[in-house]
Amino acid sequence: MGEYRMSESEIPGTLIISGSLGIENSARIKEALMEVLERSEHIVLKLEKDSSVDLSFLQILCAAHRAATLRQKTFEVLGANADNFELTVTDTGYARTCGCAMDKDHTCLWVRGGKK
Repeated sequence: MGEYRMSESEIPGTLIISGSLGIENSARIKEALMEVLERSEHIVLKLEKDSSVDLSFLQILCAAHRAATLRQKTFEVLGANADNFELTVTDTGYARTCGCAMDKDHTCLWVRGGKK
């Protein structure tokens, strides 16, 4: 099982995460995000440079963004411009030019270029 690290920032609603962000750690990552979502109005996930991601992590991020949207909360990912993250987004088909039907505020995590 790959190692990953997660800690809460001094800034409320902010999780700092790094390492192996794949299927082997997906249950723990989901739990941590849902806990933060319950107690914060603005959720920030900060990815460190050494993070490696797979499809399961992207699915968790999408679900967390949808859950935040339904609760009228904000959700953002910082550090998502790392090469390995962008490559995974593109390779899995998550890259979009516009958000899904729920994306009324144009905050979709997967929009790359084009209209939001």
